[in-house]
Amino acid sequence: MFEKKYHSTKKDFKTGIFYKLSLIFGFIFLIIFLFLKGIVFLIKNDIEFINFLNGISDSVIAFSIIFFGLGLLLYYIHRQFEKLEKIAEEIENNEEYLDTD
Repeated sequence: MFEKKYHSTKKDFKTGIFYKLSLIFGFIFLIIFLFLKGIVFLIKNDIEFINFLNGISDSVIAFSIIFFGLGLLLYYIHRQFEKLEKIAEEIENNEEYLDTD
């Protein structure tokens, strides 16, 4: 008759991949921010260049925070999909809900 459609958390709008990518980009931007702040710390003579690097580093840390926030949000959604999958498996395997027709 009808075939049951089973959707696993591995195919849940790819939140697992997106949260990992977002966290990786967040870490990359954090490393770039720390590198830029290190350069500013070492260079003490050129005020214009220091101001330029400070502007760039402020933008980089903003992107880092955005990607960390997005990654944590997608991680939460991914965990909710895993919990829903577990509940669906319990309902499918429970004899009380099985049709005996």
